[in-house]
Amino acid sequence: MRILLICVILAAGASLRAADKAPDWVQELSSRALPTYGPEVHSVMLLDEARTAIDPSGHRESHLRQAVRIVTVEGRNDAVAAIEYLKGAGKIHDFHAWLISPGGFVKAYGKDNLVDVALKESFALYEDYRMRLIEARNPEVGSTFAWSADVEQSSYIPQDTWVFQGRQPVLLSRYVLTVPAGWSVKGTTFNHAPIQPLIEGSTYTWQLENLPLIKREPSSPSLASLVPRVGITLTPAAGSSSLPVVNTWQNVSSWNATLADPQADANDALSAKVKELTAPASNDFQRIQAISRYVQNIRYVAIEVNLARGGGYQPHPATEVFANQYGDCKDKANLMRAMLKIAGIRSYLVSVYSGDRYHVNPQWPSPRQFNHVIIAIQVDNSVTAPVALGHPVLGRLLFFDPTDTGTPLGDLPDDEQGSYALLIAGQKGDIVQLPSAPPESNRSDITIAGTLSDRGALDVHFEDRATGQSAAELRRIYAAYQRADFQTQLERWLSASARQVSLTHWDVNDAFQSERLSLKMAFQSANYAQLMQGRMLVFRPGIVERWNGIRIQTDARTTPVTLDNECYHKQVRVKLPAGFTVDELPDASNFSAPFGKFTSTYKVENGELLFSEQLDVSAAAIPAARYGEVKDFFEHIAGAEQAPLVLIKN
Repeated sequence: MRILLICVILAAGASLRAADKAPDWVQELSSRALPTYGPEVHSVMLLDEARTAIDPSGHRESHLRQAVRIVTVEGRNDAVAAIEYLKGAGKIHDFHAWLISPGGFVKAYGKDNLVDVALKESFALYEDYRMRLIEARNPEVGSTFAWSADVEQSSYIPQDTWVFQGRQPVLLSRYVLTVPAGWSVKGTTFNHAPIQPLIEGSTYTWQLENLPLIKREPSSPSLASLVPRVGITLTPAAGSSSLPVVNTWQNVSSWNATLADPQADANDALSAKVKELTAPASNDFQRIQAISRYVQNIRYVAIEVNLARGGGYQPHPATEVFANQYGDCKDKANLMRAMLKIAGIRSYLVSVYSGDRYHVNPQWPSPRQFNHVIIAIQVDNSVTAPVALGHPVLGRLLFFDPTDTGTPLGDLPDDEQGSYALLIAGQKGDIVQLPSAPPESNRSDITIAGTLSDRGALDVHFEDRATGQSAAELRRIYAAYQRADFQTQLERWLSASARQVSLTHWDVNDAFQSERLSLKMAFQSANYAQLMQGRMLVFRPGIVERWNGIRIQTDARTTPVTLDNECYHKQVRVKLPAGFTVDELPDASNFSAPFGKFTSTYKVENGELLFSEQLDVSAAAIPAARYGEVKDFFEHIAGAEQAPLVLIKN
């Protein structure tokens, strides 16, 4: 009887395991053999597909399918299905997933496995931008994870995008779009040779196969600027739709303006605040400064409220943001615009892409190319900031990012300088290229005074006088830590250059409005110079390495190298120990490349070593085929900075 009972239990267990089934398309993909990949490939996308149908009102229905093969333990995190949606503007139906092990065992996931979360959960204030997901926890290597879902959503503009891959390899990526009869469709390809769709009646199919891994490489552009994608603009037949026409940048500007302009109205409380802030100012620029600093200090919250209205492009009313004292980037820019308006100063919202100055393609007029909003302020010719430019219609404009608390008025974050941006000014708006500050505006002036003992100990006084984005970067790091933690970061940095470092004093002096910041330190290194045979001291004259130097890779480069403006000048004066003379002095250096120049000099006078180096780099994107130039340039710098000086005891 006991044996019979065990057999019944085992049979029941077997039937339970067999109950989960996967669709034929999932079974077929799970049986496919993969091409041979290198060890850096952790998962492979077998299929990424969307089939979308749009009606004249802009309502769209999409059927989504994905399947991924887990190749390594690190790839297990890719066994997840995630769909972002806007609360009130989208619905998700029939969301299912399946996991098929290498042995063929199937686990199905349904409604009970769904998780629905607000993005950026740490902010309970905003919950309209959400994600629904299914995750397979710790799947076996070699498993195939697949999912499908039906999604309904409303369109606010007749445009679409399809990104063909993430970072991992993709065997097949396909986007199928069906539009109403009589509509025209135009696709613009990014980061790939032009992709022509297959057209069957009113259905358009874009497809790519066998896409390779996009490697993680130092100083690479953002992934969004590397992956192949297509931007699609739809033009409804005349009179067939109420959707706006957005086939020119002027039209995109006008559409954005209709959403944003009504949100910049003021009330008595906001007007009173502007009057209070600007009372001490004697000219417009000082008034702009006062307002800019106030808005920078408004708390930034990254999640947008009520995205269903305007598809996330409409800022909240300036009075609401002022009352709540928080907002996202477009809310803060819109608040500043409203405050400037009260002060009698005209300004315009500006859409940009934050994180990569090379991302936006001016050939595709679309608000979908941007992820951030800043502001352009009308100023007179007395304002000579490097991030101001003359506009042929709107006059002289000063660009400013109210969200970046590290960058004062008169400057822009590095990744926004030189990028294409949309100036939102109705039919007067257009795509513009933001100005770039010259490299010397982002300067670090390092002075080091040290005393070297006859046993190799070094006592150092260090000062970095930084301006522009060099100051902003230090400022952001300083603001990110408590004082004790920031000191720990300083000690780690110094320890990379010297042994047994003891930091005895440090101080930061921030002249924010003047775009300057100074860092002073006093430290000791008990064994900076190596004493050999009791009569020879060997050490590096540079003492402190650059904290943001570029990392050189030895394998073949596959992506472009992006360089930021940099102007790094260092002067070192070291008092040498009595009874020692210089035996070997490193050679001076002087070399250049199309994107930069480096010089270094050495001199000994009155018992002191005088060392100087100067590095000037201009912002550039260097193609992977020219990586050898970048590698040679920065390897020469590393060689010059690591060159040893030898002292001999008399």
